[in-house]
Amino acid sequence: MRLIRLALLFAAAAVVQHEASAQQPASRSMTPAEFSALQASEVQVEYETLEDFASGLGLTVDELDVRARAFWADATAFEYRRALGSPDVAFPYLLCRKLIGSDSNSTAVISGLDHRLAIDEAIAAASQGKDIPEESSTAIDPSHTLVNADDVYCAFARLGGSVAEAVDCSDDGGGVECIVQPLLVAMKLMPGTIQDIVDGVKQFYAEWDPVDEEEVYIPPIPSDTSMNGTASATNTSDEGGGPSPVADPKPTFPSLDLVLCPGVVEGDMVAEYTAGNSGIAPVVDIQEAATAWLLSNIGGGDEARRTLSQTFYWTSDSAAALSEQFGGEPERAALLGEALDAAKTTELCVSAFEDRLTWTGVVLPHFVRVEFMNSDADEIDEFCALALTIALATMPEVCTLEVTSTPVPFNDRAQWLIQSFEKNERPFFD
Repeated sequence: MRLIRLALLFAAAAVVQHEASAQQPASRSMTPAEFSALQASEVQVEYETLEDFASGLGLTVDELDVRARAFWADATAFEYRRALGSPDVAFPYLLCRKLIGSDSNSTAVISGLDHRLAIDEAIAAASQGKDIPEESSTAIDPSHTLVNADDVYCAFARLGGSVAEAVDCSDDGGGVECIVQPLLVAMKLMPGTIQDIVDGVKQFYAEWDPVDEEEVYIPPIPSDTSMNGTASATNTSDEGGGPSPVADPKPTFPSLDLVLCPGVVEGDMVAEYTAGNSGIAPVVDIQEAATAWLLSNIGGGDEARRTLSQTFYWTSDSAAALSEQFGGEPERAALLGEALDAAKTTELCVSAFEDRLTWTGVVLPHFVRVEFMNSDADEIDEFCALALTIALATMPEVCTLEVTSTPVPFNDRAQWLIQSFEKNERPFFD
């Protein structure tokens, strides 16, 4: 029976691979495991690739891998179709050149520069005779390199769909393969993004308690939890030693940090911004584009629902059909679908997106912070925040997204902490 079920799973995956290859991209896509080895992200949770998921789903590890690969291949095909359906838009891709059969003992080494130049040539060749989107990458920007190792080089670029499916940066001798992977939403999200939003919103409304207070320090919630409430705390430590946490007087609503893709901000803008002319940072343009994108995808009504189904994989007919074949969708997909449904059926998220978001350029113009204003807070905010995250992650201009991290000091005298973690023990000086 187990073998029969595994055969059925492989059959379902084969159907997906056939659909994905119907567009006949010149280069293969990545596997979930390959990407996870390069970059930490939400991929392992969203596509349930970790072995811990197997027992809960009643699958073997092999069956779990087949299931994850099938959803991944289907999502990749979805993103290709999405790009091909919008020929005037440049979408983000991860392009890699990888030595075939290389290992730690191999003497074959190709420099990152040579890899990058080969990818540049492949992009130029694939662009010949095509009307390419205005913001398409004509060459790899070195600042958007993801990995530069002895056996692999990967970088981000924005390309039109017809160019992306034609890119072939492999060599004639067969020793180097080319990989072109559309950026899926989970690839853009840093680890823990979704859970951090859920926990952060609940903490803001004083509904969440840490599982282990000794391992996870959460600032105490003020006794006055109204929007205008205030509280104070002092930094103290007892005679027993150990960290002395500093209380945050007021929890803040989770904010998001975005990294914009290549081409969204021009090189001369980056140079001027670095030189101190921060006024040219195109945050206003991004704010207007992102707000319009949010409202078109989650603005309510039949048109927004149709738009969303063509934008976010887990709400597509393709994902629904594959989920039925596998007996259900991944748990994360269900959570995000629920949040998007809730956001679409209320006008509160629309008003939140229009009136309660602030956009700020951070460090460089291609780093943007999005914050929820705390006024007019509502219980629907958890769904709005999740919907905001997903909608922004589907934007072709966004390559990376994470919840803003807040540094929390543990004590005011850290000498013993960094030397021994035993109070008053300072072996470097004693």
